[in-house]
Amino acid sequence: MHQKKNSHTVMFMALADTTTDYQARLDEVPSRLGIMAPMRKDTWKTLSGIDLPLTGIPNGPFSLPDAGTPPFTRGIHSTMYRSRLWTMRQYAGFSSATETNKRFKLLLERGQMGLSVAFDLPTQLGLDADDELSYGEVGKVGVSISSVEDMIALFDGIPLDKVSTSMTINAPAMVLLAMYVVAGEEQGASMDELRGTIQNDILKEYIARGTYVFPPDPSMRLITDIFQYCSTHIPRWNTISISGYHIREAGSTAVQELGFTVANALAYVDAALESGMDIDEFAPQLSFFFNCHNYAVHVFYYLYRKFSDRCFATEHNGICTIHDRICYIINFSSCGSQRSNHRFHHLCSNNNRNPCALCFKH
Repeated sequence: MHQKKNSHTVMFMALADTTTDYQARLDEVPSRLGIMAPMRKDTWKTLSGIDLPLTGIPNGPFSLPDAGTPPFTRGIHSTMYRSRLWTMRQYAGFSSATETNKRFKLLLERGQMGLSVAFDLPTQLGLDADDELSYGEVGKVGVSISSVEDMIALFDGIPLDKVSTSMTINAPAMVLLAMYVVAGEEQGASMDELRGTIQNDILKEYIARGTYVFPPDPSMRLITDIFQYCSTHIPRWNTISISGYHIREAGSTAVQELGFTVANALAYVDAALESGMDIDEFAPQLSFFFNCHNYAVHVFYYLYRKFSDRCFATEHNGICTIHDRICYIINFSSCGSQRSNHRFHHLCSNNNRNPCALCFKH
């Protein structure tokens, strides 16, 4: 069944049609090999008026490898945000699907670049709104979704083949993703046109948030099943958002946030490989989410590269060839510019696949 185009749909489609292919490549879409958008201005200087060179200066303050090259310490793109800003979206969801739909349309009309769905606690725990355990929590911290009809109402009039959607959902992620696919099909959108992300990071739920439903082993099986299904049927969808943000919010230091997140990422990659997948099948659809106050983002690039190269390189050097694509879809939240006195321990050269989450020593 195809939904009738309304004024909102026409507006969103017109907006999307004015964007070139490479300008439309959002952070949640695996890189399709191409150039970034043109530079946003001709010259770049610090607040003190000092020139910021695009390439490194040997033996100078910018002597690190250039941005866009391993180990990506200066950034994941060759021009970084000189060319294109990151996708900006407001985390939104409350009350009913109908009320949240109104909010989504308002945000898109005001220029938001994508949607980010907040679900209420019953939905996060796989409970219907009429379950007795849901009493007092329905629609409180996010939108209530109990059925596919709710999901269809949530995106009514919003063309899912044009707008990307991030969904903060973990334990029941496979159910909410299936509902989203049906909502897209109701609009006439095929699965390979859908773009977005499910959080789907159950390990950090055990560590920090607590909205887990199933034991660890079955939960990891569900995640790797999603990796496999999406790599074949929903290729533009990010299958997981490996999150340090919630670990930091639960009280960790910056060091611990990065340590646990990298360890979790390696565990997911390991589980997918053990399920029989090839690393190039699923790794381009991995993404990350941080609360790490700017300075630590570049440390993460280095650490993730270091461990992924050491632990998962294949005979085709697969992790190296996919790293550009992994980094293209990293999401992070910089909630301040504080600096930390913590120093990262030296990386151990041991080839063991299980580094300590706190200090990366064995």
